[in-house]
This record gives sequence, C-alpha cells and structure tokens, in this order.
Amino acid sequence: LLTRSTWESWTSLSPLVSRFWDKSQPDNWRHENGQTEDCVHMRRKWNDMYCTALYQWVCEKPVGQM
Repeated sequence: LLTRSTWESWTSLSPLVSRFWDKSQPDNWRHENGQTEDCVHMRRKWNDMYCTALYQWVCEKPVGQM
C-alpha cells in the first residue's frame, strides 16, 4: 500500500523494513502505459511495480498461523 510516498504493511500499517528493497527501490517509475508503481514484486529483493502486472503473490500472516 502506498500512502503519501510511504510503503506500509497492508495488515499492520507499520512501515516496511528497508533492507528488503533492492538498490534504488522503491522508485515509483512511470511506465510507458502511464501506470506508476504502487505494488511490490519480489526478485532476490523487492521491487515496486504497477498493480496490474501479472506476478505470483504472497499473503502476510502472524507467526504460527497456518
């Protein structure tokens, strides 16, 4: 979730830890299709990407919850 240029967890609203981001990310790049990057995809580290890009997804759960 991008709120006023601050990346937050969508469940706890706490700031996301910067060590997960790839170098120079998040950068909110504007793509040729006009979309900006308000979602995240994971490579070795996180990269921001526009939200309609097709990637695998992950859900956040408390430790110990299945």
